[in-house]
Amino acid sequence: MKKNKKERRHAIDTLQKSIQKLEGEIERHKQFDCIDAEIALNDICKNIIELESEYQLLLHRKIKCDKRQESVLNVLRKNEQELADVEERLSKAERYERKLSNASNSYGRAMIHQEAEREIGNSKPQIIIRECQSRKKTLKNTIEKLEDRLRKIGDIFSVDIQTFVIDGSNLLYNDRQFIGTAILHALIPKLLEEGYKVIVVFDANPRLRKDISKLRNRFKKDVEIREAPSKVEADRIVLNVADANSTYVISNDNFRDFPDKKCVAERRIFKHVITSGTIQIPDIDIMASFNES
Repeated sequence: MKKNKKERRHAIDTLQKSIQKLEGEIERHKQFDCIDAEIALNDICKNIIELESEYQLLLHRKIKCDKRQESVLNVLRKNEQELADVEERLSKAERYERKLSNASNSYGRAMIHQEAEREIGNSKPQIIIRECQSRKKTLKNTIEKLEDRLRKIGDIFSVDIQTFVIDGSNLLYNDRQFIGTAILHALIPKLLEEGYKVIVVFDANPRLRKDISKLRNRFKKDVEIREAPSKVEADRIVLNVADANSTYVISNDNFRDFPDKKCVAERRIFKHVITSGTIQIPDIDIMASFNES
């Protein structure tokens, strides 16, 4: 009987604990705010979309970086392999030179000369040593330069570039001949395709009004176009707009008069090359063709 009472009491206590736990769960669920949860969920979804977009841009940048580095890497590997071959040949020549130094008679030296001719292509190891040392020095210098190029390419593509400010007046001429905004019409779409924001700044120039109007009509809100007020240097505006760390300038100007500007001090300026109807921005691997007429 006592045993049954004890068992019943234990069962009741267990049941009461379960009820208390369930009541706590019910209270917690009552306090759950569906509206707040939905807002939080929407924020998470927005963050996911933004991160996915950022990931795609980074992936695209990585693919471009790999492609840009590929040709340099191929040349680097060839030079490294040649260096290994040269060092091996140098080691053999030095070994034969030591054998010649240690030979006790002319017959022994003659045999060593013959052996060297067969293995390293010259009976006089000292000649091979000089050739290999000279080639080794050249190869090491070349490899160092190639490695430096790879680092620079990696640095360019690892930089967080979000916006380009184009010195518009700097791109109105081809071989000193005025061609209007033809180059900009070719370059801007390439930059937009890469996911960059684009701002174009022009000097005050009545001659450009029609060309600037065409640019605005074509790109509308995708591109911000600014004109410097009369008697105000467009260079100053370009550099002020490019103050943010993620903003770079496209211009062939050196901006020597503005060493205090952050963009100049940090060297956030990319040069362009115009040849035979094409414009290139080598540092970011951008190239576009334009109609010169």
